[in-house]
Amino acid sequence: MLTDFSVLFDHNPNPMWIYEIPSLRILKVNNAAITSYGYTEKEFLGMAISDIRPRFNLAKFNEYLITKTADEQRDEFVYAGVWKHQNKQGNPIYAEISGRKMNCPDYDCRIIIATDVTEKIKSQEDAKIREQFLNSLIDSQTNFLIRIATNGNLTFINRQFLKVFGFKANELVGKHFSAITISEELVKCEIAFQECLTQPGKVIKLTHKKRDKGGNIHDTKWEFISVTNDEGDVTEIQGIGQDITHEKMAEREITLTRNNLEGLIDNTDDLVWSIDRDGRYLYINKAFKEVLRAQTGVVPQTGKKPFSEALVKAYNQETVNEWQLYYDRALKGEKYYITKETINPLTQQAVYYETHFNPIYTAEGEIIGVGCFSRNITERLKAANSLIEQNNRLKHIATLSSHDLRRPVASMLGLITVLDKDNFSNPANKEIIDHLFTVSTEIDTVIHQIVDRTFITDLNIE
Repeated sequence: MLTDFSVLFDHNPNPMWIYEIPSLRILKVNNAAITSYGYTEKEFLGMAISDIRPRFNLAKFNEYLITKTADEQRDEFVYAGVWKHQNKQGNPIYAEISGRKMNCPDYDCRIIIATDVTEKIKSQEDAKIREQFLNSLIDSQTNFLIRIATNGNLTFINRQFLKVFGFKANELVGKHFSAITISEELVKCEIAFQECLTQPGKVIKLTHKKRDKGGNIHDTKWEFISVTNDEGDVTEIQGIGQDITHEKMAEREITLTRNNLEGLIDNTDDLVWSIDRDGRYLYINKAFKEVLRAQTGVVPQTGKKPFSEALVKAYNQETVNEWQLYYDRALKGEKYYITKETINPLTQQAVYYETHFNPIYTAEGEIIGVGCFSRNITERLKAANSLIEQNNRLKHIATLSSHDLRRPVASMLGLITVLDKDNFSNPANKEIIDHLFTVSTEIDTVIHQIVDRTFITDLNIE
């Protein structure tokens, strides 16, 4: 029958077979087909070429046979593409098929060469799966991811960017990056783009504003890096970014609040300052600076230590050590206040301050410094002492009224009772009237004492 085939068929490294066209029955196979598909020669010769194909591919295969092979010329190999076969164990084999009609005794036949491209196809499928996974991963990111060609055109934009800015991919891909950049920020973006092109491998950081499809402005933060080929030439630029609009708004709110707060603090006569753990000024308000400058001639500076030589000279080392202990107590977590007399080195007058010490904590509860608030209470103490003195005077007046004044008044009332009102010429009345004059003098003396006590104004709190 078919016994005179050359060695090229039997020993061809690619699987080959000959089949009868009407019945699709396999008439002959080579050694490579037996090895690749796992069937014996006897098993092959009992099979049709449809038996090595998955069932779900049979409809497509039959359609190909009817539409593509009917007009096939003899002695002309026709490329049929890549088809999925399966071996005896059911494992897939991807074969690149070429075939032609041939003359066989008593048969209308075709010869097939099936080049095994399974590894190639699997690699392609794996690459496709990896790409799909990567794209899925990219699209699931909460960051923005974009790619820019060396001509500045956008080649890829991930789903997060499109979602936030309201665009569709086909509205941006292929367009210049300036399409998503506001005009005021374009120069900044162009400079960053050129840095990426001229400095391969360097991460270029950029913070700028973008406008979404609805016209709203977003603050964005980016990191760009160029991608190079084996020759070191830049092939594209990749960027990863974030929408930091809310963070920027929060920063602006914090800055505004801080500025307003500092404005209020700087417009108070109270002294406000803070010290870090290293004993350096963190914050100093205007009143604190002015008081220390007036008392010591030294203007405190943020970042400097408060216990300078000039300060020690203006006060004394003992006072400096005392204040260091106050700060240490607060740094250990104690919240307290003190009332302290201070002698102004310039005027030598006593000044009284009530000073509060408060530990400064981080969000994690770590103490990083001491916040201090000090108020001049000299006038308040004077007012308090004045009230005490006034109260003492009132007590003394009450004592004079209840004792020293009551006695002569009682005597006067008694003398008036025994006075002979019916006969004023009664000799006894003269003695009574003399006693009334004496008692009146005593009452007048007590009244003067009350008046003197009432109008005393001298107050000494030292």
